[in-house]
Amino acid sequence: MVGCTNLPLENIIMGNIQGLYPKTNQTKVLFLKELAVVEDPIFIALTETHLHSEVNNAEIHIENYSPFRVERDRRKCGGVILYIRDDVSLETKQMLSISNGQVEIIAVHLASKNIVVINCYRPPQASKQNFNSAMSGVSKMIEDLSTPTPEIIMCGDFNFPEIKWPEGTLLAGGTLDHQAQAKALLEVTDKALLTQQIITPTRRDNILDLYFTNNQESVNTYRTEKNIFSDHNLIVVNTAYKKNKSEMVERNATGSSPFTEFNFFSEKIEWEKLQQSISEVDWEQTMLNEDPNTMLCTLLDKLLQICRLHIPTRRRRKDNRSNIPRNRKILMRKRAMLYKKLVKAYTEERKRRIDAKLTEIEQQLKQSHTDQRAQEEGKAINKIKRNPKFFYSYCKRYSKIKTQIGPLKDNEGNIVKDPKQTADLLLQQYNSVFSDPHLPKTVNDPKEVSSLQKDLDTVYAWVASNYMQFNEGKFEMVRHGQKLNLKNETKLYTEGGQEISALPHAKCLEPYTTDRAGRKVTRRGLPTRAPDRIRTLLSNSLTYDGPKSFNALPKEVRSVTGCSVDNFKSGLDKFLYTIPDEPPVLGYTARCRTSNTIPDQVTLQDRDARIGSSSGPLRL
Repeated sequence: MVGCTNLPLENIIMGNIQGLYPKTNQTKVLFLKELAVVEDPIFIALTETHLHSEVNNAEIHIENYSPFRVERDRRKCGGVILYIRDDVSLETKQMLSISNGQVEIIAVHLASKNIVVINCYRPPQASKQNFNSAMSGVSKMIEDLSTPTPEIIMCGDFNFPEIKWPEGTLLAGGTLDHQAQAKALLEVTDKALLTQQIITPTRRDNILDLYFTNNQESVNTYRTEKNIFSDHNLIVVNTAYKKNKSEMVERNATGSSPFTEFNFFSEKIEWEKLQQSISEVDWEQTMLNEDPNTMLCTLLDKLLQICRLHIPTRRRRKDNRSNIPRNRKILMRKRAMLYKKLVKAYTEERKRRIDAKLTEIEQQLKQSHTDQRAQEEGKAINKIKRNPKFFYSYCKRYSKIKTQIGPLKDNEGNIVKDPKQTADLLLQQYNSVFSDPHLPKTVNDPKEVSSLQKDLDTVYAWVASNYMQFNEGKFEMVRHGQKLNLKNETKLYTEGGQEISALPHAKCLEPYTTDRAGRKVTRRGLPTRAPDRIRTLLSNSLTYDGPKSFNALPKEVRSVTGCSVDNFKSGLDKFLYTIPDEPPVLGYTARCRTSNTIPDQVTLQDRDARIGSSSGPLRL
């Protein structure tokens, strides 16, 4: 790598996180955010993320990093993710994505560094067919790389205790299936001239998390760190890659975009002069003979200069202190010092003492996150009347569901789709349904709360008229104060009759929009182990093609039925399973063992194959 000798070196973080799902592992994302600030890695490669398609990138966002992820369909297990630093991700291209139900692989090309990064997760129970197929895809991708071959980094959790490192030889033991898979991995790495760099245990006494590269000199040192979030150690690799100044976009003190200092909503912006200044720049001459990174920095610098002339800046808060509490900073410094001591420890007794201290500090850090969250939550609720802006910003920050507004129905029953009209109508309906928050009333008697149930019933009716329904599992009341008799004696209920629990913290009460798009039918997935001929027949059968055709109809047509959504879906499924997909063959009668539909015939044939007998004609 070419660069100035005084430039800092890049770090890389990798490991098995054992669950990044935000609804159950909230502190893990906070832990990774702090780790990213301290280490500033070029990328973070994590395995076993347990994510699925319904988890938005915003819920697992790390500031100044862009995620590239692969997960399993409809299952909260497995999965890999690559967090690429923003100054590098601008020229990052995804090259490979594999998810076959057991093995997940993602590969990207960091063009600014000319590095191909491959992140892989293989579970211990992976089949030989699935893993070898995935390795074939990796091998083909490496073969198709341009010449000269870029630097390659392949990392991840491979779960191969059968391989002895650094020799790269197979140990005795293990099943023949696992031995064959380990051999397939070694063949791919040997063919690509990749060497494995991790030689210390990453989980108990085994080296399961591996780091391959075709440039051994790119790794200066590495360290493995224990953490309370996984039984795998996190690995921090200190590389020989130097940070290039041409790649580092200028940032402000908080590390965010340089354009955040401007108030783009101000009425004082001179838009005509701004547009004129941009058009007067000779961009072709300015960018002449420049490399892409320099062109990007030049573009940002020019735009910043123009914005400073015509756009006012935001009013900055006087309090610009870091949002990391002081006690947590002290714990983080202690943790860093202990990790350095752990590397230099020569006796097992000293290592055990340091490990015990590290475990204690990790527990204190986790408790610090919990205490800060509880403190912010209490502050938001206690000051809800005096400072509602803080309360709503707190709810927005920790909200898990992001839904769009509209379309809504007006008083005459017409659908309103225009954004401005939708906003006006929403405000009008909100004011008519909810009481005025600026008119506080002191409630002393539980009987006075009975009117609140009527307000809730009005809200339920409004929600139902707009193709929405409340998520009753998250429907909780926000109650605070010292009057315990009101909390204990008052009972409120959801639309479905479920009691709303009285919890002393805030939860979102928003509706979710499963039926807002109109009635739709869910298509069943194709069986993974069926022969190709059967899968082809199934994919073209009416049972699988019918829902697809129905969902393509306009919303007005799909909503014309008078029955409930669940009854409609079950009725349509029964209809699709009853009528034949093809004319009955010779010998088929109504008294045959099952209907003449392809799915029922496939199920019958599978049953006959399992029990070794059959009776009655089969159409397939």
